Amino acid sequence: MKIIFAFKSIVLFGITLLLTGCIPFYAYTPKELRIKAEKTEHIVNRSYADVTKTFKKMSPRCLNLNYRLSGNNTNIDSDYRSHITVFPNKTTLYLSRVPNHLSMSRHYVMVVDIYPNGSKSTKLVTSLSDADEFRLLTDDWARG
Repeated sequence: MKIIFAFKSIVLFGITLLLTGCIPFYAYTPKELRIKAEKTEHIVNRSYADVTKTFKKMSPRCLNLNYRLSGNNTNIDSDYRSHITVFPNKTTLYLSRVPNHLSMSRHYVMVVDIYPNGSKSTKLVTSLSDADEFRLLTDDWARG
């Protein structure tokens, strides 16, 4: 009887954490990130070609990085990798995190979909899991 009660308590606690948003989610595909993540959308007064050119130039330079954090019984070692696809009417920047340990696999932390919005402006739709500093960075790139 005590085992069943303990099991039910653990399950209830886990459900509570999940429903309150205290457990982070990991998106293993860009589609999953677009569905689950917070989205921001805005328009910048730069041409689609200029914005795409800036993203192609800056993303490998600024987003491909290794992140290490060590503390009391905590070691975090992750690589962030960007990938960009360019088409005439849509450019997409993908940013994934690759933890350098075996317990987790690659997951997406940001997807930025870039669309032409007339001849002199561009629309950005950013899906972001948790790293808001990446959104601020890409917003600056878009503005030039």
